[in-house]
Amino acid sequence: RPWRHRGGHRRVRVDRYTIPDKGPPRQAKDVPCFPPGGPPTLIALPAINDLQASTPDWVLVCDGIGGHEGGDVASHLAIETIGAQLKPLKQPGLSPGAIAQQIRQAILAANDIIYARNNQEHRQARGRMGTTLVMGVVYPPFLFIALGEDSRAYRISASSCCQIPLDDDVAARDTRLGLALYRDALRQPGAGSLIQALGITESKQLYPSIQWHLLDDRCTYL
Repeated sequence: RPWRHRGGHRRVRVDRYTIPDKGPPRQAKDVPCFPPGGPPTLIALPAINDLQASTPDWVLVCDGIGGHEGGDVASHLAIETIGAQLKPLKQPGLSPGAIAQQIRQAILAANDIIYARNNQEHRQARGRMGTTLVMGVVYPPFLFIALGEDSRAYRISASSCCQIPLDDDVAARDTRLGLALYRDALRQPGAGSLIQALGITESKQLYPSIQWHLLDDRCTYL
């Protein structure tokens, strides 16, 4: 929620809200998130001058890959690792590119830990645990959105609702490469198969999507 205060500097208020939802009963499972699940929480971060970013905060959801064993373990490992890796973002004055790089390194660190555990436990095929990821990091005056696989984020304003960015599945990949229109790509066999997931492959084969958005309008990121 941006507004002007005396002196003309832009200030931003961010309300962070989390609530877990297990989904349909036949598919019920815990989906780890940060802040932790439990009763609904509403956390108002203090107003921050956009020239003095000093208290970044984040929201993170990890969802274990369906059909694979140990998805809940992979999800909790990812949240624990990424939370520890993001602590250096507390320092002010970082450029958007530097912040994006730190977020990327945090995601890759989580991938390394889950991947190593899969190898240590000799997990193969669907026995290898993995997780999807979607994360929002507030570093005024920007909000960074990081996505891995098919967990989603949306930007909702008074005039629009758009998904950011596209899923990391076969259909979205073929659309980005110009091989098919999205509606046609969805009809292809395996269209919803993931092409990336934390813990399944080495980090050199993982390319998390990270975008940053200027907090210059009243809106909701879901």
